[in-house]
Amino acid sequence: MTDAGREYLLACRRALRTLTDGEEFLEVRRSDPSGTIKIACPLTMAREILAPLLKEFITRFPSLKMEIEPYSFGWDQEPREDVDVFFKLKAPKDSVRRVRSYPGTARGSSRVRHT
Repeated sequence: MTDAGREYLLACRRALRTLTDGEEFLEVRRSDPSGTIKIACPLTMAREILAPLLKEFITRFPSLKMEIEPYSFGWDQEPREDVDVFFKLKAPKDSVRRVRSYPGTARGSSRVRHT
């Protein structure tokens, strides 16, 4: 093996070790997540969908805190940078954020269908 090949191999091993350390760190955090999740959603969603789930969520993840910021349904709210999860009933204007439909919801209905 050339000198350059040996140096490359050592650099790759260091990079692999860094990735392995990162994975181990995440595994520990995944079993007991901590910190704060900020959620912005329409008031009806906070009351009808999120509120009933909170007791189980808090019991399951006691080190994790949730801040729910409800807003009025008719208000054309756009997500702020400090919000982790943003629920919106209308499509965002010119947002560069990733948007996914929430399964089981229909406009004008606060029911969630579990499939």
